[in-house]
Amino acid sequence: MHDVIVATRTLNYLPRDQALAVVENMKAHTNRGGLNVIGAVTKYGDFGKYPNSKYSKFLVDHDELKSFYNDWEILEYEEKEERFQMNLENVDINIVASMIARKPLTQA
Repeated sequence: MHDVIVATRTLNYLPRDQALAVVENMKAHTNRGGLNVIGAVTKYGDFGKYPNSKYSKFLVDHDELKSFYNDWEILEYEEKEERFQMNLENVDINIVASMIARKPLTQA
């Protein structure tokens, strides 16, 4: 069990079912009162133009990341534009959803 688990800009490389399993695994292995910090690429940017490429197997919809944690306290959430330097010639612009969520101290 962990107090903090972080996954930023990594889930998009996994197929959707595996990415969702990682999120559930993170939640299950977080101590009560612990934090999950997640940054996930959304469908609303350059990666969204190439669904199922090696970079965009799992892209979240607007506010979808929060829905995975509807039973946790959302401490921070934002969706903002970020630049991804893919190689010397190419910079992709994507919208990334970032969130910090706290697991409840008591079970509902």
